[in-house]
Amino acid sequence: MKKVTVSVILFCFICLFSLNGCSKKEEKPESMNKPPETTTPPVTTTPVPTQTEKKEEPNNSTDQKTETNKKEEAKEKSGAIRVNIPDGSTEVWLNGTIKGMSDKITYVVNAKKGTVMITRVMAAYPEKEPNANIRIAQIISPSGKIEGPFGVKAKFGFDESGDYQIVLTENEKTGGPWKGEYKLLVSIQ
Repeated sequence: MKKVTVSVILFCFICLFSLNGCSKKEEKPESMNKPPETTTPPVTTTPVPTQTEKKEEPNNSTDQKTETNKKEEAKEKSGAIRVNIPDGSTEVWLNGTIKGMSDKITYVVNAKKGTVMITRVMAAYPEKEPNANIRIAQIISPSGKIEGPFGVKAKFGFDESGDYQIVLTENEKTGGPWKGEYKLLVSIQ
């Protein structure tokens, strides 16, 4: 009797498995079932000015519109991120992520002698992370002269033309380790 019961249960199991496997339709990726679609790129609410456009806004206004522009960031061979300020603008906001105490993020910005750079770094969501431990550690000139450390803000006058490096790190002397997203303002006037 045991052999018959075990055989019946085994037979039922095999039938169920076979029926379930056979009734299952072949799954195809969604892209194979649909014809290719043509889409237009989304319209942005803040247009990037071109060389022919003129802005009527004053450069010193705190209400001046800025644009987070990750598309214009370009990693260089050294690992540094190239900062490109849009034509007609004097500043740009950049987003990034710091991964801990040993992380060092470097941005490269081209500047002319006699101009001034104002930088500010903060947590991407300061209301959630008011004690974010990130700072502007160094500003390195094209000739290799190192200035710093700075805090979360720095005002820096350029005494030579060329590529300057902005180095962000955590402050090892104050605050604990912090990982998170940040925003960096780079303004050149």
